[in-house]
Amino acid sequence: MRRRSDAPIARRSVEGERPPRRLGAALAIAIAVGATTSAAARADEPSPEELAAARALFNEGKDDEKRNSWPEALEKFKKVAGVKMTPQVRFHLALCDENLGHLVSAINGFELAAEEAKKAGKSAADVAENAAPRAEALRKRVPALKLHPTGRILRSRILLDGSPVAAALLDTEIPVDPGKHVIEVDTAGKPGFRHELTLAERETQTLDVEVDDKDEPAPVPSAPPAAPADPPRRSRLPVYVAGGVGVASLVGAGVFLGLRQSAIAEVRSHCKNGDSGCDPNDYATSLNGERYGTVSSVLFGVGLAGVATAGVLFFVLPSAPKAALAEPKATALRFEPTVGGARVLGAF
Repeated sequence: MRRRSDAPIARRSVEGERPPRRLGAALAIAIAVGATTSAAARADEPSPEELAAARALFNEGKDDEKRNSWPEALEKFKKVAGVKMTPQVRFHLALCDENLGHLVSAINGFELAAEEAKKAGKSAADVAENAAPRAEALRKRVPALKLHPTGRILRSRILLDGSPVAAALLDTEIPVDPGKHVIEVDTAGKPGFRHELTLAERETQTLDVEVDDKDEPAPVPSAPPAAPADPPRRSRLPVYVAGGVGVASLVGAGVFLGLRQSAIAEVRSHCKNGDSGCDPNDYATSLNGERYGTVSSVLFGVGLAGVATAGVLFFVLPSAPKAALAEPKATALRFEPTVGGARVLGAF
């Protein structure tokens, strides 16, 4: 009984010493993330060899400063800044700019170096102490230029040493380096006003810039596109001609049919006892009756064809213009019987 009670207690004590599985997984992930972050931070930092080379260049630049070789010193400090920027490096960059006459850049460099030195603390105490006073002293030496446009600026740009001046800075004192400066006016890529001047330290000048953009002329409204010309309409005269011929032919067919019937009636009136009782003189009348019948059949066919053609053309051909309808051409048809048939006469 005692063994049974002790075994579970031993198992519980062992299990109580082990950390939970979830906690172990979380710790593993945290360690992995920390390792990755540290690796990335180390990748951004220069290697010891690079730092050693940059430190040597920094000391060479300081030696150049002692010899007043400011261009050489500036190049060396730029290379050092490419490896690692520190308040000390930025201070010496500004110092080179000051001695090369780049006073505006030097002021900006000293001010930025002072801010970075405050954050760095004791390691950059000398920079924090000297940078701000040097910037303040340079402000008193920097010349200023005020650009006053004489007219409106709508499309033109005022350029100072090739760079456009913001409209908000016009008629205000713009700090510039001592020396020669070029002021130009550029209007839509076309050069206009141009002036050169030289400013000494602590000098302030106001320059009237000749510029006066005119209002752009209102665009001339373009003429509305011409309406497309109506397609030429074909005359409906063929409809009237075909219809007239058809009606006239039908009328003629009726006339000749009447003549045939008249000839037949005349011959029959003389033939009282059949064919033996017919008058020989009526033979010619009988022949004429046959001819009248033939002409009537022909004219009837022509009339039907004419009327049918006119009907088709009526729907196919467009209606004639009103001007054409106002002056219709006269159409006249008439039939004249002949000895061997009939003829149609017309004027169109």
